[in-house]
Amino acid sequence: MKVAIFIDGTHLSKVEQENRIHINYEKLGDELTKGDYRVRTYYYDARANRSDLDSKEEQELDYKKETFLCAIDKFPRFEIKLGRLQKIMGKWVQKGVDMQLGVDMVQMSASKQIDKVILIAADGDFVYSVMKAKEAGVVTTLVSFPNDIINRDLRKAVDEVIELDDAFIEKCRFN
Repeated sequence: MKVAIFIDGTHLSKVEQENRIHINYEKLGDELTKGDYRVRTYYYDARANRSDLDSKEEQELDYKKETFLCAIDKFPRFEIKLGRLQKIMGKWVQKGVDMQLGVDMVQMSASKQIDKVILIAADGDFVYSVMKAKEAGVVTTLVSFPNDIINRDLRKAVDEVIELDDAFIEKCRFN
């Protein structure tokens, strides 16, 4: 089976923080696609324009994100897709990230580039994209981590949910 992994970076980062784990994304992709051909792993996130960063703290966070993105960009068959961060009422908000992920999932499914989607996300915004991928004949799998809060409609929309346990996560930890 030809598989593509779609990662909502903000969601996975939150999972790592809440579970106090540091995941090796390359190992995670390999473990999730054992026995299948992984076409590519797509990682979706957002960055602010540097000119919009007001404080030293914001600049340091941006530098850490840039360092992280450069590191994961070196993994084989791994692609980073970035939206933008926009400051609204003093709070940074992602723009365009979910739309990119959903459109890419549907496009790859409809064009028969993949037979299976593995989605690492929790947002109900992906329900329609999952339904369209399924209509194209693609198997849709949602990955759930311990303590993960996943939108109920998203969980119902996918064909299957993989509930990762501690043993699986241990195989994917950064050493």
